[in-house]
Amino acid sequence: MLACSSAAWADQTTPASASGTSTSTQPQTNGSTSSARPQQEVALIAEAATVFIGGEWTGYVEFPTSNGLAWSTELTADFSCSGFIASSDGNVVTAGHCADPAEGKPMLVDAFLDQQVQAGNITQADAQEFVDEGAETQWAVQGLSNGSQPTLTMKVYQNESASGIQVSDGMTATVIDNRPLEQGDVTLLKVTSPMPLPTLQLAPSGPNVGDTVDAVGYPGSVGQVVDSNVEATFAQGQVGANQQTSNGAPFTEVSAAMSPGMSGGPVVDDQGRVIGTVSFGPSQETQQLNFAAGWDTVKSLLARNGVNTTPSAADVAYRQGLDLYFAQKYREAAAAFTTVLNTEPSNSYAQEYKGKAVSQEASEPQSAAAGSVGSAGSAGSGAAIESARSVSVAGKSSSTPVALLLVVGALLAAVAVWVLARRRRPNPSTAAVDAMYSQPQAGYWPAYQGQGAQPVSQSVAQPVAHQPVAHQPVAHQPVAHQPVAHQTIAHQTWG
Repeated sequence: MLACSSAAWADQTTPASASGTSTSTQPQTNGSTSSARPQQEVALIAEAATVFIGGEWTGYVEFPTSNGLAWSTELTADFSCSGFIASSDGNVVTAGHCADPAEGKPMLVDAFLDQQVQAGNITQADAQEFVDEGAETQWAVQGLSNGSQPTLTMKVYQNESASGIQVSDGMTATVIDNRPLEQGDVTLLKVTSPMPLPTLQLAPSGPNVGDTVDAVGYPGSVGQVVDSNVEATFAQGQVGANQQTSNGAPFTEVSAAMSPGMSGGPVVDDQGRVIGTVSFGPSQETQQLNFAAGWDTVKSLLARNGVNTTPSAADVAYRQGLDLYFAQKYREAAAAFTTVLNTEPSNSYAQEYKGKAVSQEASEPQSAAAGSVGSAGSAGSGAAIESARSVSVAGKSSSTPVALLLVVGALLAAVAVWVLARRRRPNPSTAAVDAMYSQPQAGYWPAYQGQGAQPVSQSVAQPVAHQPVAHQPVAHQPVAHQPVAHQTIAHQTWG
């Protein structure tokens, strides 16, 4: 468990109002004019871009012996943090203390002491005595080259559900910029990915006191997280205050529970936008009180390194798809997720919710246009009749006098023809007349004796009884913080 050695840190973290700068009681706008997204949707947005970071410090420790000082063999010390993807081309933000050599040195000393206990050279009590006497801060530590800082190797593991990439295939990260704990506690990493990465957007401004936020990250060790079934932890809380250290580094006080391993993970607002990153909590605080690196610290980190935070077309489509899905506009949602998959074919979140959207299309209320199309088959003949009728009526209204004269003339001509025919044709016998009308004549009855044409029955899809997904909030079990045996530690980082 990573622990910092600054005994004065708790005293340095003071309310902003005490330092003469803007106070936390003056509300800031976070730029949000829309209602909060459903918690399940916020989780889907945040988890897609939250990453697990595995780190390893390598170096040598100089330790005292009965014959003087000696250097150890090569040592390694593993740790884990979290982070979020800030740009689709591979810029990742995490906590500053996760990449700070000042944190690596005590970790290597602890690794050396553990090694000696395991080898039987010293007892656990001896190791604790060395720590109490200042071994973590006073013993010399160097990296793989003489006089260098401890060597750091970091790998970024994207959630397999978001990428389709095996979790074990971590992306090697390069440290681009680092601000240690006292300077804001943020680090910028760069990774190379075979495909565009899903990102989280920075909120347009810092949070207000009382805003609901979620702290997101991967608590636990590398061995626990290298599993495709592991998902990020979400801990919900509220913003308590916007504070800063005596040297001006801003931090946001939040009530969300934070655990070791979550350091550097995003803290997001109710729209799924970043307002800070998980940082630390006072080690002797009995109440749930934690701190996130300030929104403006994260913004400055990205700006001074020229990170393009414009969301990709796939990111925009993913959020639109989720918005439409949770608004029960399943047809449009399916189309949006298809756009995502055209660019990110392995994004299983988009795959899953496209499938859900398609399966629930029948439960979406039909639009007026869709309704008219659905009834066209059964009402086609009626429409045709009505159309003919309207044409006939229109014709009558436009030419009634002429038509009437034509009809009267035709009737008079028919009467005259009939009278002349009666005079010239002999009257048939009664028997002949009876014979003519007792049998149907060829061409008189319809030749088709089958059933009349039946109207085509339009197959109407039965609405699926949509069962809304009952989102179960993550039952976050805060890790019971074990008091650190080092009495000089005044705060606990969450890396």
